[in-house]
Amino acid sequence: MSQHPEEERFSANVKGLTDLVHELTSMCWDAGNQQLNPTLIMLAGAYLSSFDKVELIEVFIENTHEICWEEIRNRNENFFIEHSEKIFGKLPVSQGNIDAFKILFTAKDDRGESVISDEDKDAIWDHFGTLVKICIKYVHRIRECYLFEDKEKNKFVPRYKYNRFPQIKVREHAKKWDIELFIPKV
Repeated sequence: MSQHPEEERFSANVKGLTDLVHELTSMCWDAGNQQLNPTLIMLAGAYLSSFDKVELIEVFIENTHEICWEEIRNRNENFFIEHSEKIFGKLPVSQGNIDAFKILFTAKDDRGESVISDEDKDAIWDHFGTLVKICIKYVHRIRECYLFEDKEKNKFVPRYKYNRFPQIKVREHAKKWDIELFIPKV
């Protein structure tokens, strides 16, 4: 059974993330924190689901690889709160929807307690971690890995045919994120 391309898996995971955010914003709404309207989150999710899948993943890569991937891997909540607008920043969704993550991580009830649990925050981090892993595999795939015969070393070494997203060190990220990349065999 073949696996779906990364851009399709990415889009499906964005849908899962927006469903989770919708559920959490509904909890906040019900708890009296009405900074986020759950209906608007649902609309933003529908919009993102209809967005071109390749453009969606590539916008995410462009906006996040340099400053966010390591912070997501480290689950740096302060960074996330301060820079949530950078994640999907170039997509035409309202700033309020982008701020949803910031608001969710900081929302308090009338007793000053966090509205969303640590488990819910972990679920958000898990979704973002999955998105980053899919991006790493996507970049690896679109570069088209092949084996190059290094005659000096008398062995075959992996090389890329294309240099898409040249600033991303795919193998380094794969190691950090514990991802196994497909490398052709001799």
